[in-house]
Amino acid sequence: MPAFEERKLVTILFADITGSTTLGERFDPERWRVLLQRFFSVMTSTIEAWGGSVQKFMGDSVMATFGVPIVREDDAERALRAACQMLDRLTDLNIEFKARHGVSLAIRVGVNTGEVMAASDQNVVTGDAVNVAARLEQMAEPGTVLAGERTYAAARNAFVFGEPESREVRGKSAPVIVRQVLRPLADSLDRRKGMQVAMVGRDQEVESLASLFHEAMDANSPRLAVISGPAGIGKSRLLREFLNLASARHPETTILQGRCPSTGDGLTYWALGELLRRECQISLDDPAASARERLRQKVETQLQRVSADQATIDHTVFSLAFTAGITIPENPLETIRPVAVDNELSMAWPRSRAARPRSWAASTCW
Repeated sequence: MPAFEERKLVTILFADITGSTTLGERFDPERWRVLLQRFFSVMTSTIEAWGGSVQKFMGDSVMATFGVPIVREDDAERALRAACQMLDRLTDLNIEFKARHGVSLAIRVGVNTGEVMAASDQNVVTGDAVNVAARLEQMAEPGTVLAGERTYAAARNAFVFGEPESREVRGKSAPVIVRQVLRPLADSLDRRKGMQVAMVGRDQEVESLASLFHEAMDANSPRLAVISGPAGIGKSRLLREFLNLASARHPETTILQGRCPSTGDGLTYWALGELLRRECQISLDDPAASARERLRQKVETQLQRVSADQATIDHTVFSLAFTAGITIPENPLETIRPVAVDNELSMAWPRSRAARPRSWAASTCW
């Protein structure tokens, strides 16, 4: 099949080692090459873990794209998460470099989103967005990430950003707006809550979900609904409309939401963990001791309604803590086989649900 080019919305990441000229002068070329190979290996694995594609290495810098060859609706967020993790992994890598080579590295990262031309038979992209990403990297301070305006707009509900700054960029007729990426938000579930326009043409689907919800309420047993479709078709919006309708018709209902992220670490029970953390009002930023105490209080309050003994309460706390990634030093589930863990969880979750008031009727997971 002959190659062709297509226009795509892509997020570009540039990362560069600062002060590399001075460092390269100090090192024997072979030793410097070994150090760079180790650095590039770690950075490449980080980028690819978040769904990015490394375009090329240029001396001591790396260029990667998110959106080529596969476009995802969260490419900008993936790129920023990769950039932040690159800084974190370099911190660990510098311990190794300091011990072996007596040196520490620092990098700066620029991330920009925009339309580019991409060849169908390779990952090469061209366009102004690429040039701006490279300029952002050059403007960034060591150990920081600078994001362009379009990247900020796409990921503003998932990260904390610095104040906007107007910067002159060589070759650009007008200044560009840049923001420093400060940190990811620990909880960024309601990232589309700003859309308030009326939804049109989905009344039947909303009523179908409402009917399933009423059926679950009447039967006092769970029902499952699966909403599928291409990115951007309105799945999240449809779900939010249904939840608003359910809350309006049944104000006593508690609605818990959890996600199944497509990338990241420790995701096996992530959706269940989010449901639990929201129910117990536990943030990912909370100290471990505080999280443990809130979980235990919630479990004890619920299971005491059904006169559960202390052994049952402890078992439920251990199981739910394991699900939500809350560390309890004496938790026996931390040391048993995965199959046994699944068996333990299969008992703890129904027990916790059975102890709840009937108003707990809806949980969503996507």
